[in-house]
Amino acid sequence: MSDALPDVFPEVLSSAPVSLTRRSWVGIKALAASILLCGIRPATAARLTLNISLKMAAAVHLTFGLVTVVLLTALFAWMEGESLRTAWSLVVRDFAEDPKEFVLIIGGITLLIEAGFVGLAFVMMSWGAVDEPLRASFSHSLRRVWCQTPHAMFIILLVTLLAGSLDRLDDIWVSAHPVAYPPQPPNMIPNTTAWNTYFAEVGLIERKARAVKPWYLRYSEAMAVDFGFLCGIWFLAAMLRAVGVPRAGPHMPRQPRCDACGYDLTLMPMESRCPECGEPVTASLGPDARPGTPWELRRGHSMRAWWRTARLALFQPVVFGRMLRLSSPGTAHRRFLLLHMPLVFLIGAASALTLYYVVGIIEGKNILQEEIELVLVGAPVFGTLCMIGTLILSLASTGRYGVVFQIRDKRNLLTGAVQVVSYQVVYLIAWQIFGAMTAIGAVALGNSGWFKDLSISRRMGHEPLAFFLWFVPNLACGLAYWALVKRAVGATKYANK
Repeated sequence: MSDALPDVFPEVLSSAPVSLTRRSWVGIKALAASILLCGIRPATAARLTLNISLKMAAAVHLTFGLVTVVLLTALFAWMEGESLRTAWSLVVRDFAEDPKEFVLIIGGITLLIEAGFVGLAFVMMSWGAVDEPLRASFSHSLRRVWCQTPHAMFIILLVTLLAGSLDRLDDIWVSAHPVAYPPQPPNMIPNTTAWNTYFAEVGLIERKARAVKPWYLRYSEAMAVDFGFLCGIWFLAAMLRAVGVPRAGPHMPRQPRCDACGYDLTLMPMESRCPECGEPVTASLGPDARPGTPWELRRGHSMRAWWRTARLALFQPVVFGRMLRLSSPGTAHRRFLLLHMPLVFLIGAASALTLYYVVGIIEGKNILQEEIELVLVGAPVFGTLCMIGTLILSLASTGRYGVVFQIRDKRNLLTGAVQVVSYQVVYLIAWQIFGAMTAIGAVALGNSGWFKDLSISRRMGHEPLAFFLWFVPNLACGLAYWALVKRAVGATKYANK
């Protein structure tokens, strides 16, 4: 046996470094490909880096975070017409003047950014969750969020470059076409006739000067802001694709339980009933248990399946929760949620335009014509914020109830919770319409003469009273939504499949 050792060990020792080197090279290639593809092919990039460690993902995140700082410094120096060396010398000077304050400011900003990434991972973890421990769902989400940092860097640089380029072009135009303003009278008192006359004249000159600018300079702020929010949608869509990449979770063995009360059904005959609640055992363990939603099982009639699914989710949350499959949730619920996002955007944009119009009527001017830049910015921005808010509220609700049920019942219910909130997006749309109507009504009511007189007679300002008339019913809608989600998610806690 001792004679065989020299023949065996050389093969093992010679093959181990080759295998390790090859595995490392494959990992490096996958990581490089993911960095290049995370913005344009996020699902492909996620599949390539599906099994990288959290340490490697954190290294990618920190590396590209530092690269972003360096490139932003260079970009700002270019925008100010300074050299990169001058920009860094200013940073060094600020540090030398007060190191403690400098470190506290930079450290505080860094902690806020990192907290934002961790919060984003918490919000996103339900989107890609499978039947696994809750910690594994969060680790997967955090890994994907960190690996998306190169995409965030590219977007930040792209938006900054566009805004900076437009700003430089505007400075060049202004220097080539100077505007003469009237001298300001001395000792002017604010809100007097002379004050108002002077600034009205200045405003008229500025509007005339702006009218002769090229279109891309007239609407430069609107273009930069809208482009920034468009890039935000791009980043959010890529993040959803990356986090939602298909993956297999570890098998979670569980005792068979009654789907209604949680009683242990081990060794119970299929034709019997639960001794605790009388529920048929087949309703919990049979082939027809948890068949999926009508939307998931649709065959052609999409509108009928949409209506049946929405009606069950809104009016029969417990029955709806008993339909959901936790071990194989599929992706139909994701399509259902995302299908409604264009409608959410249109409602938000239309609400902003209506609110501007109402404010214009109150102030006696046509804001849609006189403040066209405000309209060009406000409507798409508010529509985008409504979409992002709907997604964040839905996914944050799943994270909240995922943690609650994990602590209380020791089970990860994220796969059920994300289906619940996805199918209850119809409630959020109805709430959005109601919130817009009450907001417009509160603005109109708060500026009416009789309402102001009524609030004065009751010794309360008309603006706080109008705000509460909007806030209280919308708070009730929010509480009702959370109760609806809780009831439906609670019906999934004893799911067997």
